[in-house]
Amino acid sequence: MNTTTSSSCSTWLLALAGLTLFLSTAQAATIGYWRFESDNWLADSSGNDRTLSTASTSSPTLADQTPVYTAIPGAGDGSDFPSVVPQNGLSNTGMAYTQPNTALRPGYFYTDSTGVELDSFTYESYFTKTGNATHMYLGSQWGAGSDRAWSIRITGASIIVALSEDGTTTDYTQDTGFDVTNNTDYYIAVSFDGSNKTDGLSIYLQDLTNETAMQTASFDHTIDSLNYSGIDIHVGGYNTDIARAFYGNLDEVKLSDTVLSQSELLIAIPEASTLSLFAFAGLALVFGLRGRGRIR
Repeated sequence: MNTTTSSSCSTWLLALAGLTLFLSTAQAATIGYWRFESDNWLADSSGNDRTLSTASTSSPTLADQTPVYTAIPGAGDGSDFPSVVPQNGLSNTGMAYTQPNTALRPGYFYTDSTGVELDSFTYESYFTKTGNATHMYLGSQWGAGSDRAWSIRITGASIIVALSEDGTTTDYTQDTGFDVTNNTDYYIAVSFDGSNKTDGLSIYLQDLTNETAMQTASFDHTIDSLNYSGIDIHVGGYNTDIARAFYGNLDEVKLSDTVLSQSELLIAIPEASTLSLFAFAGLALVFGLRGRGRIR
């Protein structure tokens, strides 16, 4: 028996098992992760193939203009978005801008939601508000008729969460008590726990420009189950209503089908157990390569 080959194979299998465990866990919980990087900037980085489409004047979901990719600048709006995402260590160099022509209303994004029937969720995003409208939606599955499920919007300066059970009415609305100002970079996360009506809605908001501490709040809710109608997932928008699109920059938008703890959010440095899994897989990979003579 060739013990070197056997050991090498075992090490490779351990590395593969570790990486597979991590990736499968991450993908199972993540519905979509839109990073807006220059290489295929509308791609879904979760592995679930929910590539974004841009709502524009020529698309079925109309808008006055199409959002664009832009590099994160060295100063000004968006410059305080992280250059490296704390939770996953990925380089962050690009973002979306919804209003390249400031004389027109902004565009937004949407993607298919087939199979996305949420009992709980967490929505995360970095954003900069650069304009004003009565309502501006950061993310939603929300529309007219029976298409309402959940939405996160800015009304005036206030962040509002709305939820619906039957799709036709707004069964729950919560003013989070958190306000945002124009030309300031923020991180936000909203989590909804459908199995827990006591403190089952949690909000996280951090002002990155002024480097303030994370603001957190939890609220009771009244929802037994969220409506599901198959309406598209909207990023920076609301159904086909161009008057309610978001004005500004969006980056690192992530929708998960579970309630993430604060330590699991994109803005958080990962826990030791996650780092250990990366280290285990990495070391196994290195030793596997050494065993095959590729590293000496």
